Amino acid sequence: IINYLNKNNEMIYHICYEVDDMESIEELFSNNRELCVSKPKPAILFNNRLVSFYYINNVGLIEVLQK
Repeated sequence: IINYLNKNNEMIYHICYEVDDMESIEELFSNNRELCVSKPKPAILFNNRLVSFYYINNVGLIEVLQK
């Protein structure tokens, strides 16, 4: 990701949204075109809650964490 940040001069690394369920992702990104960087998978750091990453043009990297 460091190459991307250097190339695009992004100031914020990423933003995280916590959702009730991963199906909320469609609603969260309904007005934007997103690119899935990492599909939902258990995250050890968050007690195996599902986490996924998406890139939205002109916004940056978005992390989605299941409650």
